[in-house]
Amino acid sequence: MNPARWKRLQELFEALLEQAPAEREAWLAAHESDPALRAEALALAANHDAAEPVLTQRLREVADAVVPQPASGMRLGPYVLIREIGSGGMGTVFLAERVDAEYDRKVAIKLIRGIPTSEATQRLRRERQILANLSHPNIAPLLDGGTSDAGQPYLVMEFIEGPAPDGPAGDTPARAPTISEYCSAHALPLRKRLQLLQQVCRAVHYAHQRLVIHRDLKPANVLVRSDGTPVLLDFGIAKLLDSEASGQQTQTGVPWFTPAYASPEQRTGRTISTATDIYALGTLLYQLLTDAVPRTDADGRLPMPSTGKSEGAVGSDRELDIIVAKASHPEPDRRYASAEALANDIERYLRGRPIQAAPDSAVYRIGKFARRHRWALAAVAAMLVMAVVMFARLAIENERARRAEARAHVESATAGSVVEYLVSLFDAASPDKIGKRMISPIELVDTGVREARRKLAEQPQPRARLLFALGEIYSKLGKGEQAIAVIEEAVATERDLSEPAQLARYLAGLGTVLNASERHGAAIAALREARGLLEAEAEGDPGLRSEVLTSLSLAQARTGQIAAAIADAEESARWATKADGGGGERLGEANNALSEAHWRNGDLAIAQQIAERNIRRLVAEGSSGNAVLLAETYLAAILVDQGERDRAESLLRDVIAERLKTLDASSDWLITLRNQLATVLRVQGKPLETTELLRQNLLAMEQRGETDTPSYMIALNNLGSMQDQIGDYAAAEPNLREALRLALAEHDPASARPDIYRQSLGRVLMLAGKQAEALPLLEPEIVDDGSDDRRIARLRRLIHLAEWNRLGGRLEAAEDFVRQAEANVTAVFGPGHLRASSVARERALVERDRGDLAAAEVSMRRALQLAETGFGPESNPVVEIRVELADLQLRQGKQGPAAENLQASQSSVRSKFVPGSPTSVLFDRLGARVGVATSAASPSEG
Repeated sequence: MNPARWKRLQELFEALLEQAPAEREAWLAAHESDPALRAEALALAANHDAAEPVLTQRLREVADAVVPQPASGMRLGPYVLIREIGSGGMGTVFLAERVDAEYDRKVAIKLIRGIPTSEATQRLRRERQILANLSHPNIAPLLDGGTSDAGQPYLVMEFIEGPAPDGPAGDTPARAPTISEYCSAHALPLRKRLQLLQQVCRAVHYAHQRLVIHRDLKPANVLVRSDGTPVLLDFGIAKLLDSEASGQQTQTGVPWFTPAYASPEQRTGRTISTATDIYALGTLLYQLLTDAVPRTDADGRLPMPSTGKSEGAVGSDRELDIIVAKASHPEPDRRYASAEALANDIERYLRGRPIQAAPDSAVYRIGKFARRHRWALAAVAAMLVMAVVMFARLAIENERARRAEARAHVESATAGSVVEYLVSLFDAASPDKIGKRMISPIELVDTGVREARRKLAEQPQPRARLLFALGEIYSKLGKGEQAIAVIEEAVATERDLSEPAQLARYLAGLGTVLNASERHGAAIAALREARGLLEAEAEGDPGLRSEVLTSLSLAQARTGQIAAAIADAEESARWATKADGGGGERLGEANNALSEAHWRNGDLAIAQQIAERNIRRLVAEGSSGNAVLLAETYLAAILVDQGERDRAESLLRDVIAERLKTLDASSDWLITLRNQLATVLRVQGKPLETTELLRQNLLAMEQRGETDTPSYMIALNNLGSMQDQIGDYAAAEPNLREALRLALAEHDPASARPDIYRQSLGRVLMLAGKQAEALPLLEPEIVDDGSDDRRIARLRRLIHLAEWNRLGGRLEAAEDFVRQAEANVTAVFGPGHLRASSVARERALVERDRGDLAAAEVSMRRALQLAETGFGPESNPVVEIRVELADLQLRQGKQGPAAENLQASQSSVRSKFVPGSPTSVLFDRLGARVGVATSAASPSEG
């Protein structure tokens, strides 16, 4: 029997052991077409059953006699079993209903099969612990759990209901179809199938973020609700990665998986990781594309979906083949880095963008071939070595001479082309063409790009070089999108010219401008390609290698790939040293990247040490002022997190002053620096200064015509949010409204910005008295996809709806939303999280409006304590809460404590809120009652 056939027989045998003996033939008929293999597999399973130890068989007989077997009508606590709806390796699942007065709903109950051994009981307890910590719309929630009278443990989970059956059984709900059944029954087109799997991927990523691996992903464990929402089932065989949380490690010797969807490492007993689930997602994707059960070859690879589809399948293409191949690669480290990365690549495919996955390179395939045939290849290699050595030197010298001659011809032709191009460029900008008006730098570069395309249409090499140079100028002028487009054109042109070193240079430049535009994923792809080209060049430019690795390190650090970022920054420093003789600005930039990677990893002391040492070296070497200033901006970011905020503020103000000597106030550099200083000032509790800096940045971007960029959208939201914080709702509204319009225009379903911006605008409208206009923005549900942004937006929605109802006098509804917010913040963020202060404040205000002033004061004091800890004692939220606490105290006749709180808030109200803000108005009203100077008065008054 050949290896592939034996491997398939082993898979079938293992799968049959999970089936009841009476169901094995039907299962085989559905999963294997070869009658000989089916017969062999059945025989092996029968022999296994016959070989079961006599003692075990006797124990089973005794257990069956003593322990009641689960059946319809059996009572488990408050539940009654209705009928069996499924079984698996761990237990049997029943449809059940609750029969007490708590609530009336159908549920799914899962019981351990056979004798409830201690191992089985521990597994089920672990499943309860794991499921209880998972809260996601695409994961079936755990509702309850317990033990039967006979000592058999069970779980109670949501019953995922399908469409109602026809006929007499219509009263008994049908279980939802599996994802593969749903796709086939509804003849779903390709796009819908891929979108279904994306939701599954994001649910799996959510679980992985909480250190939970499913380990048995398959169609039977992914059901689809009647509304088309997929739901993941059965984390009962999950392995909790955090050994402290789980209490023990799962026994790897127990094969809790389904062979057809199991990864190679599961089948061979190797280490299980999140990559195991990604492999299973790849098999799921294969089945959704082909309508066929996945079968691997002798190397553990799936066939390409485009060649393995069954009749009526939706089909596939080359890019989907590549996505499936990467997700289901036999080697775990060559699969997608995360389930989210797989979902994102599917999204790129759906949007017609280049996918991140790439087929195995020729080098990798040759390496695999060599390992399989090492001895034969060794003999052939020995024979070839002598011949290669003899001809190598002659070939190298010949190639050098050929390249030098070709380069000379190209340089000569390029020089002539550039001269002609420059003449045409100056002619286009001459007074005869444009009259007396001054031409701007941007107009000159725009003209240059047009002329390069026109004059050099038949000369690709000089055209590519000029376009690249013009793209870099666009970038320096702050025109990121134009820079990217022009440099991409240069890259595309150079690909056809077989000049790897030049292509690497253009890709390096492209990666740099993509980084600057916060498109870090695309930057990483370009920079990794550039690195590969340079590594293939025996005489690669060490300086360019350093520049590529520095940019790559920054992009990786900003996407959470810290280990890779640190390694590449350190390698960049080595190449910079080789290029510049032990010093220079390239080394400074490599150290900047290294300090940022450590900073983002939370290693603040290491990051600060690297940054300060880097600045000292640059100053000592007499490096350019720009290099020193750049290093100081990296240090400032670290100092903020180190708590040295005054030093960070002073450093940034000095850098801004120096930059203004040589740069326009609206340049990218100054905008970035003002943003960084605004962050420091906001943390220091200086919101009015922060708002002014953000306003200057927005004005600079408008003057540059950048009103349709992601950076402008973010700047609008940041400014609007600060204006909200200082109580200037009239100014905040148009900024937040425009930010939301731009976010919606992106049409990016993966972006949380629309949800965040809706809440921000809705809150401002509500506080400005525009209640009817605010509600449609505040009310829509927000899906929890596991991201921090959407989780925060979900909590803000509950707080805002509580406030909206309270302001409208609907106190019962407000109370309900407060309770939901309290449960949410405790479950998701923890009871001591800074955002719990907003929930406690709203609780206090609802209690105040109900007339329970004593309870309101207690809640407001808790809000104050949480805000002081989370935001800082002089922050705007603290000042706002302290003034509202004084109001509660005055309502109860506590003039002394109220006056103390108002006195403590006096200077802060003046410096942190605009005149006429709700906090300023309340302060003035209360201060007049207790003799504390109003917010508009000078500190010496009153």
